Amino acid sequence: MGNMTPNTWLQTSILILEQEQKEKTLILKAHLHNTYNSLKPVNILKDAVAEFVSADNLKDNVLNGIIGLASGYISRKIIIGKSDSLVRKIAGTIVQLGVSKVVSLNSTAIKTVGIFLFKKFQQRKIKENE
Repeated sequence: MGNMTPNTWLQTSILILEQEQKEKTLILKAHLHNTYNSLKPVNILKDAVAEFVSADNLKDNVLNGIIGLASGYISRKIIIGKSDSLVRKIAGTIVQLGVSKVVSLNSTAIKTVGIFLFKKFQQRKIKENE
């Protein structure tokens, strides 16, 4: 291949460039297809939901909310009891909202105190059994 004529060299170069163009065209088509699929509304929504669900704090936030709601509901039931009094029902609802908000906002501190108290009771039981 040392003695290539200009015509042969030109034809070889053209073949190489045509092959490169075919490869780049295939890559471009694949990229275009992926972009088209990712911009479909269904896929955008699916990706947004997947990102939302995989958020690290989501589980903690949901758990904190559930704990807050449960605490508020229990406190309301304690205040109202079996009473049919309108004043007690209103007071119970107000207390429920307040307790739910306070518990859900301060759930980390409440969990810490709960764990501390649980460990203290556990240590006391261990000492009593000795």
